[in-house]
Parts: sequence; structure tokens; C-alpha cells
Amino acid sequence: MVRTRGTSSFQQQFPLIHALISGDSAQVAALCTPQEAAKQQSSDVRLSEDASALLDQAAAKGQVQVAMHVVKPSPRSVWGLLSGLGPTPWSSYAVERLHPSVATELFAYLAQQLLLGKLELQHLGGLEFLIEAALQAAQPASALLMLQAAQNKQEASQPEQQQEQPQERRQRRQQVQREQLLLSDASLTKLLAVAASMGHAGVVQYLLQQGAAVLPLLLDTRRSHGMALEPWAYTRIDRSVASLLFSHLVQQYADGSLPVLSSRELEKLLREAVRYSQSDACISLLRTAVARLEQAEVAAAASAALREAALHQQPSVVIYVARHYGTSLLWPLFDVGTSTSNAVVHEVVLHVAGQVSSGAMQLDSRRLGLLVSKGAKNHDQEACAAILAAAAQQQVQLTAQDSCMTLQACIRAGCPAELVSLLLRVGDALDSSQLRSLTSRAASYNLGMVLEQLLQAGAAIDPGLVSIAIESLSSSCLAVLLRWGPLPVDTRKPVPHMYTWLGFDYRCPILQVMQELVQLIFSARLPGHGAPVLSLADRVRAQAVCTSWKASLDPRQWPIESVAISDEEQHVCLARWVAAVRPAVRAFVFEEAFQKALFSLLSVAPRAVLEELTIVAEDALAKSFASVVWLFPGLQNLNLEAYRLDSRKAAGLLDCTVFGHMPSLRSLTASGWQRVVMSDDVRLPALSQLEARGLAELEVAGSLPSLQALTVEHVRKVQLDGEGLQLPRLTKLDLESVWNEVVVSWAALPQLGELYLQGGYDPQVDTTGLSALKHLTFLSLGYDMNASGEAADSVLQAAPRSVCDLCISGSRDDWALPPQLWQLTHVTSLASGSVDLIPHLGAMEQLRKLTISNASVVDLTTEYLECLAGLTNLQKLKFGKVMPATLASRCCLQVIASHLNEGCDVEQPVIYW
Repeated sequence: MVRTRGTSSFQQQFPLIHALISGDSAQVAALCTPQEAAKQQSSDVRLSEDASALLDQAAAKGQVQVAMHVVKPSPRSVWGLLSGLGPTPWSSYAVERLHPSVATELFAYLAQQLLLGKLELQHLGGLEFLIEAALQAAQPASALLMLQAAQNKQEASQPEQQQEQPQERRQRRQQVQREQLLLSDASLTKLLAVAASMGHAGVVQYLLQQGAAVLPLLLDTRRSHGMALEPWAYTRIDRSVASLLFSHLVQQYADGSLPVLSSRELEKLLREAVRYSQSDACISLLRTAVARLEQAEVAAAASAALREAALHQQPSVVIYVARHYGTSLLWPLFDVGTSTSNAVVHEVVLHVAGQVSSGAMQLDSRRLGLLVSKGAKNHDQEACAAILAAAAQQQVQLTAQDSCMTLQACIRAGCPAELVSLLLRVGDALDSSQLRSLTSRAASYNLGMVLEQLLQAGAAIDPGLVSIAIESLSSSCLAVLLRWGPLPVDTRKPVPHMYTWLGFDYRCPILQVMQELVQLIFSARLPGHGAPVLSLADRVRAQAVCTSWKASLDPRQWPIESVAISDEEQHVCLARWVAAVRPAVRAFVFEEAFQKALFSLLSVAPRAVLEELTIVAEDALAKSFASVVWLFPGLQNLNLEAYRLDSRKAAGLLDCTVFGHMPSLRSLTASGWQRVVMSDDVRLPALSQLEARGLAELEVAGSLPSLQALTVEHVRKVQLDGEGLQLPRLTKLDLESVWNEVVVSWAALPQLGELYLQGGYDPQVDTTGLSALKHLTFLSLGYDMNASGEAADSVLQAAPRSVCDLCISGSRDDWALPPQLWQLTHVTSLASGSVDLIPHLGAMEQLRKLTISNASVVDLTTEYLECLAGLTNLQKLKFGKVMPATLASRCCLQVIASHLNEGCDVEQPVIYW
């Protein structure tokens, strides 16, 4: 048994803890004063005992005043807080459960107390622990003050230790206190690692001046050998302090204050310098190492540094190593599969070109091919031109094979046509097979200008090249091929198709396209039929059209099915193409429309072909689109979505009279507008579906003789009235998430059969005339926990006796005030999400079907079963919540069935594990 004490007694006995739990910072601060602390001495929980727990909570919540009130009278409590902070060994340095505002005030206070000599450290190494915690909490200023305090104490203790050395035994306690304020070399090195990982430049600079060892940090041998025992061994150096560390290391190495480095250690330092973009430090280390190590050892380390620099975009290191240790080290950088940065490739190629021009290096065709290929892949036309010019001085040029491989690399990388032209001029002439391979690649990648250069170099246009361009949809390459003359036709006999009933396949792409047109467009032969569908005369006409290739197809029968245009670059080009070609289009979609997109819409011809139009545009442009839709008499589906760049404001007015007379429009969707108005002047005789979403106001006051469904979502006000309102065929009205007001002239909706009112809001609904609707049979109402339900109750109260199907949904779980169901004696089907409505169904004598979507049979209580037993006409009870198929569930079903009327079917979904 758990006993609980009253709130008042707990607050009286433990006011400090109660104030902290309730978040009353002012009360906690008042209770932590010395005067109030003295009053708490008689309590079971003293302030000194609870200081640590109070401080932990205040530090996590950012209650600075509370935390400092706890720390100042009870300074020992801070050590418990700090001991629980810090990272795990496998994560970066971070401090958890300490709010930044508390950390700033806390560490500044501790640093000041340490300077004044008033802070009592708990153990040896306490100062190191305190400084490390300050660094982790991003308080470098406080950490610097603590370091300076330690330095001052160390300087003051040196003469004192010399005078008191003979009296060590008598003053051992004082000596221990002094040692607590001293930092060893290992402590300085550890703090340097922490500060370097956090990027505290000032602390790093100070520690370096105090003699912290930088070499272990940069070598990091314990981590590299899998022997890391300290969390700081897993850290990385922040790039903001890398320059300080490496500059200090270089100076120590030059002064000889570092231990002798092995070749492996030198290589490690060089690699780290390159990775942290310290190319000057890397070069300085190499220069100093020449006098300390053997030439071979330095050369091996330099080679490793070169490879690392090639990966990390450090061309100065690469060039320095190449100049001092041989250009031969550069060639592995150009091997196939080697990853070398673009900047390094550029500088290396220019360096080699300079060496070749000065006569210091002899170049051959193979190495020339490596250099040019690498430069071409990086689109480096300057480097390629320089090395090719230098090679020409030695009368070296690319072989045909190297030239072909380089051009293939250029095409794969999408190099500019100027670079391709340069390579074609300086290399040996390519044979026909090489040119055919290159043109095929250019056609596959849709590189029209490159294909033009290859054709000028002697490449032939054959049916295979045309076929690749067609299959790859390479429009620019097809344009180039057409400029060179008529496309070639392969007159060889076609080969049988793998399915014999499909006839033959032509080798020639032109004839293949003609065959597909005859089969698919003109229906000369349908798949699966042995005989042509068309008559002999029709087949002759179709074949004549395809053979002559002169006439165009009727765009009314063969339009483009769909075109989608947005503000993306490729879609802008598509908009220009539509404006120039003026094709027939059946469906047009404009997402994030722009001004030229409007010209594209007006360019389609004939306009009567357009059936579907979707426009998403800024409100001013959307109005321009809306003003021209009347030009498309065949338009059937229209979606107009407007927005403003300032999302806090809705778009403007959409007056549907601008549509004019649109005899074919069947579906209209309007979204994002401030107001949509359909006055009595609107002329949309075929409109059968209307949707309005995200509006401030929807006003329908005209005649829509064919409208059958009206859907409204997230609209502030809905107004369906006016002298001219006529909706004689409207059968479904869906009002979802209407915020403020619903005004409906129900007499203008004589055929309304389904009415939905949902969404969790309480709009004012005018129900005058609702009870006169004789065809209203389905009613769906939403009751949510955040709404009073007055709107749904008013509709329910005014519902006509023709309503036989009722749905009550929503998130409400408290039915203490149920819907007014007592008068709905004529309802035969009811759907609800909760079993809590069952006690209120007694008046529904004609109820035959009851559906409870969010419950199962196990949710029925004895009271609910008795209520269900009173529904004498109930024929089906259906649950929507899944229940496991166990013996207990089957027994439960049997018990429930025994309580219901004979013949009532219980439907319960189950799941088999």
C-alpha cells in the first residue's frame, strides 16, 4: 500500500522541496537565505543534506538564482553536480543536465572563489576536474581564470617550499592543500586536448605557453593503437585551433625541444597537418626533418604526405614534395581509380607543363594521355591546353587510342565542346570505329555540340546513331543530325518479331517509327489479331500518309496527353517549346506558375482540345489565368490554387463570373483564395462537382443546375443563399472545419440526401428550413473534445424524419451531455466511435444496425449490455477495433450474443497471432 500525505502538510514540513517541485523560483530563493535556513533546523530535511538534490534540479531547469543561493551557503554541493556531468567515452565533449545560464554564473563564481583562495577542493586533481568541467560547459573565460590562479599559486609556493623543506612532516597537511592547486604536466596535456576539441583558442594558447605537450595530442598514439583509456583520447581537434597547435609544434621541432621523431611519427604528423589544412606547417616539418632523419625516411614520409594532400586539396604540399623528392611521385596520382582533388590536378598538370617546357622533363604519349584525361574529367581546359602546348614543343601528341579514351572520359563527364575540339585537333586521327563509339556516347548523353564536333571530324551518320538518339530522347542530338541532311533509312529486310503475331521489326529506326504509327495511331493491326482492323482502303491511306511523311496528324484526335510545367529550369525550356510549336494538349498542369507559363497556355492549338487545367500560382498571376479560361470551351476539370509570398495573408478575390460561359466544365476546385464568389451571373451549366479549400469566405448565390456535390474544407464562412440560388440536383453537402458561420438557404437544395458537418469547430449554423428536406437520409456530425457541439446539436435537432442513417464521430470522450438523440426514433442505422453513447440510445426503437468503430466487445460493460438488450429491433452489432482470437475473446462473444435479441448478428474483427 502506498500512502500519500496532503499537499498542505507536505508544504508545511518541506517548504523548500515543495517550492522547487512547483517551480516557484522566488519562494525557493527566499527559503534559501541564511535567515530562512536557520528556521529549517528543526525540520526532518536540513538544507545542508538536500543541497545537492536541489542544486541538480535548479541547474537542469536554468534557475540561476536558486542554484547560486544553494551553492554559496553549501559550496560542497557543487562537487556532486559536477561529478555527474560530462560525456561518455565514445562521444564528443558535451555537458548534460546543466543549463547554459547556470553554467555561466556558476563557473564565474567558482573561478572568483579560487582566485581569492576560498574554494575548498575535495581531492587531489580537483582543480583539473574543475577546469575540465568549465571547458566542457563552454566557459573558457572561467577556465582561464582558474588556470591563472593555479599559476599564481605555483609561483608563490616555490620559495615557500624551499624554506619549509626540512619541516615536511610537520606541514604535510599544508603541502597537500598546495598540491591540490597545482597542475601536473599530464593535467596540462589533458586540458589541452579538451580545449582543442572544444575550439577554445584562448585556453589553448595559454596552455601552450604553460608547457602543455602538443605532440601526444597530434600523434594520438593510444587511439591509433586501440588503447584509448581516457575520454579525451577519442576527441578530434577543432579546426579553429589547428593553426595554433601546428605552429607551436613546428616551432618546438625547429628548436629541438621535441623528442626524436621516428619516420612513422613524422608521417603521422604530416598527414594530420594536411587533414587540418595546415600546408605551411607540413612543409616546415619536412624542411626541419631533413637534418634530423635519414634521407630515405624523410622521402617515405613526404610521399605519404603527398598522397594525403592529393585527397584534401593541398596543392602546395604536392608541388613541394614533387620538386624536392622527384616528379615520379606524381604519376600514381593519375592512375585509374585514384581520387585526386580538382585543385591538385590543376596545379600538378600546370607544374608538369612548366617542367616539360623548360626541358627538365621528357614526356611520352602515355603520360600525356594520363594528364589530359584527368584534366578533361575535371573540365580543366586551361590545364589541358597548357600540357598539350608543352607536349607539342617535344613533338609528342596523343595516340589515337589515348585520344579516344580521353574523349570518352570527357563525354561521360559532360565536358564543354571547346575541350573536345581541342583534343580532336592535337591527337592522331581517329578511325571510323572509334568515331562511331564516341558519337554513340554523345547521342546517349544528349551532347549536341559535342556530336557536332565529332561529325566535323569525320564521323558518319548511320541508322544505329539515329536509333540511339531516338531511344535516349536526345533532342539536341536529333536537331544536329537533321541539320546534316535527311536521316538515313536502312532498307534491309526486317527481321521477324519475337512474337510472330506482331509481324516484323525494322532495323531502321525511321521505318520502325512508321510501323508503330501504322499499328498504334492508325490501328492498322492490333496486338493479338491476325488480320488488320481497318479496311483495305483505310490501310492504303494510312500507309500513304506515313510513307510520304508530309501530312500531320489531326491534333483533335491525337493530342499530347499531359504537360506539366513548373519554375524549374528544364520546365522553363518546355514552356518556350510549347509557345513555339503550339501543340494540342489534353491536360495542362502549372505548378509554381510564372508569367511565360501563361503564354504557353494561350499557345496550345486548337484550344478546344484542352480538357484539364491545374494552376498553382501567386494570386495576381492566378487571377490572370482565371481570366483566360473561357478561351477553352472544351475544359472539363479546373483547379485554381492561389497563394501569396507572405503566407500570413490569404490571396484575393476569385469572381467566377470571369469564366464566362463554359458549357463543358464539370469539376471546379478553388484553394487558397481570400474569397470565392459565384453570383447569379455565373454560367456553368455542366458543373457537377465544386470543392473549396483554405478560403476565408465562400459565397454561392447563382444557379448551378447540374451541381451534385459541394465540398468545403477549412473555410471561415460559408454562404449559400440569395434570391438567385438554385441547386436543384445537389445531393451531397460536405462541410468540414468551417470556423465561423454557415448560412444555407435549405429550400434551394430540395434533393439534398447527404449532409456532413465535421471538423472540431462550433460555427453558427442557420437550420431554418432544414426540417423540410424530404430526401435527406444521411447525416454525419462531428463532436470533438475542444468544441461545445452546439452546431451539431442544432442540426440534429432540426433534422427531418427522413434521416435514417446517422453517423456521430469525433474525438470527444466525455458524453455526460450526450447529443439530443431522444427524438430520432426513425433512425435505423447508427455509427459511432465510442461505446459511451449506448446508454442514450433508448429512444431509437427502429435501430437495426449499430457500428462502434473504436471499440471491441471487451469494452462493453454490464450496463451497456442491458441497454443493448432493450433495442428490440437491433439486427447487427459491428465493432471496428481488432481483438485477438483467443478462447477468452470467443467466450466474451458468446456472452454478449446471449444478452442480445435473438437474430442479432455480432461482427467483431479478430487477429490470429
